[in-house]
Amino acid sequence: MATADGALLTRYEAAEYLNLSLDGLNQWRKDGYGPASFALGRKRYYRRAEVDAFISHQEQAAWADRSLTRA
Repeated sequence: MATADGALLTRYEAAEYLNLSLDGLNQWRKDGYGPASFALGRKRYYRRAEVDAFISHQEQAAWADRSLTRA
């Protein structure tokens, strides 16, 4: 599914994109962790841009942690 703002991922697609099980992605959402999602009717979607931003943020945090441990 696509919109003017970019691609929308279903829960299944987002979990696969993040290399997670669907249960893992659902747990992240319940814990308030992971990329932002929204409900449209009875289905939940993730914007690909939000998922990519989440991944980038995690990468930056990992690199920052590495530089702190090497200092």
